[in-house]
Amino acid sequence: QFTSPLTAIFTATSSVCVTGLVVVDTADYWSGFGQAVILVLIQLGGLGFMTSATLLLLAIRRRITLREKVLARQALGMETFGGLTGLLKRIALFSLFVEAAGALLLYLRFVHYTSPGKAVWQAVFHAVSAFNNAGFDIMGGYRSLIGYQTDIGIVLTIAFMVILGGLSFIVIEDVVRRHRFNRFQTDTKIVLAMTALFLVLGTAFYFLVEYSNPATMGNLAWPDKLVMSFFQAVTPRTAGFTTVDINHMADASFVFTMLLMFVGGASGSTAGGVKVNTVGLLAFTALSAVPGKEKP
Repeated sequence: QFTSPLTAIFTATSSVCVTGLVVVDTADYWSGFGQAVILVLIQLGGLGFMTSATLLLLAIRRRITLREKVLARQALGMETFGGLTGLLKRIALFSLFVEAAGALLLYLRFVHYTSPGKAVWQAVFHAVSAFNNAGFDIMGGYRSLIGYQTDIGIVLTIAFMVILGGLSFIVIEDVVRRHRFNRFQTDTKIVLAMTALFLVLGTAFYFLVEYSNPATMGNLAWPDKLVMSFFQAVTPRTAGFTTVDINHMADASFVFTMLLMFVGGASGSTAGGVKVNTVGLLAFTALSAVPGKEKP
């Protein structure tokens, strides 16, 4: 059937910019082909335009020019050209590995709710959407993950994939190589510390504010409330999924959600926002200014 060009270009833009905003429900409106196009755009946008373009050039064995290396280096926040090609390949392989592992875990849960064929597609789509912090879902009815709010396997798998996508490959590689916090690069320490801080504060905030709200999580057992609070602390940082009806959250939760969306994830990650690196650096600068230190 005919699709309005405005609807088409809005959906394409939202997909490649991994915002998750929609004007038509992804599952109810688009065909399987349309959903596949959205998925490809999410993957390209999540990896980053220059990263995706450079990987495509490598795939067709075309020589990468100096200008393209400069753009790719800037997109990744690197200071030198050394190992750029190898890094891009590791980013692609890591992304595919995490998405495949996440898809497998999600399939083992989705297959209990639907046919195996549909479960495979749901698992792949949501694994890619989660890791790339896109927030697109194919559940239908604009429901997002509300229908699975008490399925800890689905909720936590998607939550941790969102976190991995929001940390950036550079940070994860540094953690794997150095193992200990005191050996990490300064940027890695800031990203991990600020991410942990926002996750803990967010979980505690939603748990306390929404605990007795019958329209969100008031009717659930406290362990489910804790898991849902954690999920809500994870997903506003540009992922877009939800396990509660956001329309009925408390006003304080709206304000806190906007704060998390404003901050976003780490530089060089699939997440948006002003970045936890920026917020962390501003916080440490302010703290160092109090006792009169010249440098953070």
